[in-house]
Amino acid sequence: MKKLNENKSGPCPAFFRGNVMEARRHREGYALAGYHLAIHARELVPLNAPESAVEDLACAVVANDPGEQLWLWLQRTLPRCMALVPARRKRTFLKGVLEAIEEGRV
Repeated sequence: MKKLNENKSGPCPAFFRGNVMEARRHREGYALAGYHLAIHARELVPLNAPESAVEDLACAVVANDPGEQLWLWLQRTLPRCMALVPARRKRTFLKGVLEAIEEGRV
């Protein structure tokens, strides 16, 4: 089992760590974790990230395969958060991310 304080760079807010702890008990909870991370993604971009990081997020949202592009963007931009999401829960996590996008929250 991964520790919540994974030694990776970048932010990993307490609300997300809490969402992941809850998701570990309920598989569908990863959708909620993805939803909440997505709606806060712009404000979580690290200060030392390239200026294009937020633009890259916008491009990922409108890509042909937004789920995969968003997954890659999140791994690159918020690696500490993404280290907490098991690869086998990728689809469920992205379901929440895409739901936030459809609602216009990203």
